[in-house]
Amino acid sequence: MQNELKIVAAFGVAAVLAGCDSTPASDPLTPYAEVDTEMSAMAEKYLDESGDLLGIVSATTWGELPDDTSTVTATYSGFVGGVVEGGDLDGRNLVGELALTADFGAESISATADNFYDSTDQQYTGTLTTLDDGDIRDVSGTMMDAILTGDLSNGVDPAYATDIALEGWFIGGTYDAVGGYADITIDGGLAPGVFIAEQ
Repeated sequence: MQNELKIVAAFGVAAVLAGCDSTPASDPLTPYAEVDTEMSAMAEKYLDESGDLLGIVSATTWGELPDDTSTVTATYSGFVGGVVEGGDLDGRNLVGELALTADFGAESISATADNFYDSTDQQYTGTLTTLDDGDIRDVSGTMMDAILTGDLSNGVDPAYATDIALEGWFIGGTYDAVGGYADITIDGGLAPGVFIAEQ
């Protein structure tokens, strides 16, 4: 089951967990299921289960991005999530909504993440924000990164200190999407996962 959970961290976790005791047997269209389904539908267009770009998808090249003399910004809306390993939330899939802004003139990234749910249908209050502006860079491999930090609470006191490290690509010739890897640290547990967002 552990390998199965890792494989579907971004893609239809609700379906895989349907056979596990931690999934509620109530209304199948719960808030968690809605967010997870929306994330899966978006991610499957661009990323494989590990967060790498699909073979049919191209990363935006550096030359296709606005240069650092521009005033161009792009805003993206999407999701971030992963399966928690360790801590009080061990084994739960955590999925939240992501808002990201790329400032190509400053070569920086700012982002927020909130409206988190987990696969036991717990809702989390709190908003994670970029600690410092992330970077857009001309290097081989991933071309953007950012770290979000803050506290999330599902009613348990104290709230869970949470950090999310994003590392990924702009996607397509007109940078219509951004996505890649997300390492979520919450309550001492690590949730390796993915993020995806579209303009």
